Amino acid sequence: MLQELDVKITPTNLKKVIIFTQTCIIISMEAKLILDNHKIVSWNELYSSPHWRVRKKTADDIHQLVKFEALGQEIPTFNKKVKITITASKESHAIDCDNVCAKLYIDGLVGAGVIVNDSPKYVSCVTTRSLKGNVNHVDIEIESE
Repeated sequence: MLQELDVKITPTNLKKVIIFTQTCIIISMEAKLILDNHKIVSWNELYSSPHWRVRKKTADDIHQLVKFEALGQEIPTFNKKVKITITASKESHAIDCDNVCAKLYIDGLVGAGVIVNDSPKYVSCVTTRSLKGNVNHVDIEIESE
């Protein structure tokens, strides 16, 4: 008999498993990285600086933040192809969904070792969402295929 269960790994990470007699097979894995009190970096903001060093510093800061938070929140490593959803909640107003600079955050996931690479071999889909919220906040959801 097949029975599907959700097994908690940490408060923010879930593994869905299917159990057949005494054998466990991982069929999908999900994780949610939460960046509290973080104002999303938009493409407009990133390219408003004419100098490449300013853009590089912004990128490096985001990469380091994602790496630090991924380690602190015990986000697991995904060795298979994933789908990523980035949801930006901004205090003053929602920004355009196509203005969410997902690349910086995904490169941070690679640097943190959460995903192997951001090539199509490992990332099949990136979705960006934007909301008006009570605080500046970014959620990065990773789901294995």
